[in-house]
Amino acid sequence: MDNRAVLNIDFEELPEDHKAIITKAAEEYREKCLMSYGRMHDKIIQKHSLPMVLLHGQRDPDDEAETKASADMVHKSVHDALRNHYETFLNTFHNIMKEVFHGAPINQRGPADYNILHPSTQGTNQVGTSQQGGQI
Repeated sequence: MDNRAVLNIDFEELPEDHKAIITKAAEEYREKCLMSYGRMHDKIIQKHSLPMVLLHGQRDPDDEAETKASADMVHKSVHDALRNHYETFLNTFHNIMKEVFHGAPINQRGPADYNILHPSTQGTNQVGTSQQGGQI
């Protein structure tokens, strides 16, 4: 459709249901604008700037900045957590991979976060390890 051929109309030409939609939106905007003002004794003051009118599909730059700041904070927190627990994570991951590929714990290393007693060591205080060098 070529929008250059579309003519503007007056509010009064709209069907009643469209008039109601526009009237409601205008009233909501008016209420938001009034929240920007306040009274100090007998003086009316503007507390903050009027709200921005956003067109369909447009985003508020303040919301975008807030969203970016929140995402940056989450990324930093995850990065710090991984950096602070890097060795524990790697040891745990290494131990899991050994069990997945070998079917049993082999020479567990690192903290005992994931060290599980092997059935062959039941009754002893040893962490389960298999013996390498041909004896399994």
